[in-house]
Amino acid sequence: MVWGKAAGSGVDDLVKRLQANDPQLKSLTILRFRRLNDEALSALVSAGLPQNKSVLVWDLEHKGLSQASGASVARVLQQHPVLQQLQLSRNSLTDAGLQQLCAVPWNCLTQLELAGCDLTHQGVLSLAAAPSIGQLQQLDLSHNDLGPAAAPGLAELLAKATSLQHLKLKSTQLQDDGVIGTAEGLLSASAGLRLLDLSSNQLNSTGLAALAAALARHPAGAAAVQHLVLAENPGVDDEAVCRLAESLAGHAAAAAGADGDTQQQQQQQQQQVVLDLAHAGVGAGGIAALSKVAALQQLSLFGCKLGGEPDIETLELGANPGVQEEGFEELVGQLRAGRPGLDVHWRVADSDGAPPGAGQQ
Repeated sequence: MVWGKAAGSGVDDLVKRLQANDPQLKSLTILRFRRLNDEALSALVSAGLPQNKSVLVWDLEHKGLSQASGASVARVLQQHPVLQQLQLSRNSLTDAGLQQLCAVPWNCLTQLELAGCDLTHQGVLSLAAAPSIGQLQQLDLSHNDLGPAAAPGLAELLAKATSLQHLKLKSTQLQDDGVIGTAEGLLSASAGLRLLDLSSNQLNSTGLAALAAALARHPAGAAAVQHLVLAENPGVDDEAVCRLAESLAGHAAAAAGADGDTQQQQQQQQQQVVLDLAHAGVGAGGIAALSKVAALQQLSLFGCKLGGEPDIETLELGANPGVQEEGFEELVGQLRAGRPGLDVHWRVADSDGAPPGAGQQ
């Protein structure tokens, strides 16, 4: 259900629809041009939203809410019988408002988005102390000024958030000290963590080295982070990336060494890694090290300013079944357009630059 169309008659109309408990009503989104302030939210909650039995997703992003709405939202989280996802990003909730949310048990909540809510490291401590933190599967704290002081709170949170799979900490000003202090918690205290976003955190080689060391000590055979976002950290250099590559390769090899063919195949699938290093300080050495990580499924090097490296003059594609796939020739053509002198070898000992099948009748 989307509330905020011109035909809407205000909170009363919304309350009537919710009280009807339509089983088809699974998501409630209040559009941007409908500002639901603290007073309106309180009226909506008092009118019966906590007793609704169908809404699974509640989107309150950028609604002009403040810490005064903390108690109203907490009531919904505690009483609503099926609500699983709550979007509160871009509201000035502050640490005080979040403390009210975290003071009560959450009935069914598994996904909480708090990006840009004017939170500090104190808010992280409140989350770590929340009685239901163990059921949370996805948490977004991006664009909050958490700072290095959030390290102890993040470590405690991850030790208790045993179901957490996605953690987004983009642009939270953690810096090296913050990452160093939480590296063990980020990678070993929560064995189920799949996605970790540390982009735009003024991270340098020291912090990444600590992250790599923690990954290397992750228990062999346990599920490790599969999607690691380190974008927009220009201080990350080749030396640190090489250490990260060694950790990724070593952990994948340990998992692949598990006994039993079925278990080995499952572990190899689990260890496929997506790594985002866009706008980081990666050079030829780091790329060479990452190329040896068999588990690396996807690598982003967008904006890494690799133009200073020696130009590629020859590209050998022989003995690769993928060259026969649709669209592959077009991709190579785009690459050659940017490098007019590139010599592409489609087959072994091929130097004519012709794609497979060219010239055949």
